[in-house]
This record gives sequence, structure tokens and C-alpha cells, in this order.
Amino acid sequence: MQPNIYGVLIATCEQVRQDRRTHEFRESEKRMEQARGDRLRMRERDAKERREEREWEAARLAGLVTVPTFLELREWQKVLSLRT
Repeated sequence: MQPNIYGVLIATCEQVRQDRRTHEFRESEKRMEQARGDRLRMRERDAKERREEREWEAARLAGLVTVPTFLELREWQKVLSLRT
């Protein structure tokens, strides 16, 4: 007895559709996981930047750090250029 060709064709098409849905679902999951990782890295980077800004501001307020004047920067630039 030969299989019904239409039944085989329909089953094959349905399997292809199911495979495509599975593939699309997996790809979607990968994209969502990538987006979650990207958001996590952005939050970590932002938190690090805020922490560094707070530390810098605390050191500046405590007098541990001074902001150089334009003339001091020019002098340092001259000294550094003489070294090279």
C-alpha cells in the first residue's frame, strides 16, 4: 500500500512550519537574552560612572583634588613636550 502523497505533503509542510516557528522562537529568545545583557552592562557602566563622579566630588570637596588652571596646564604641556 502506497502512502497518500497528499498526506505526506501536508505532514511535510506542517513539519517545515513547526521547524520554522521553533527556529524563530529560539532566535527571538537569543535576541531577548542579548538585550537583557546589554541593559545589564549599561546599568553597570552607569553605576560605575556615578560612583566615580561621587568619589571625585568627595575628594574635590575634601581638598584632596584641585582643578588645575589653564596656565598650569600650559606649563605641564611644555614640560611634557620637552621630555619627548
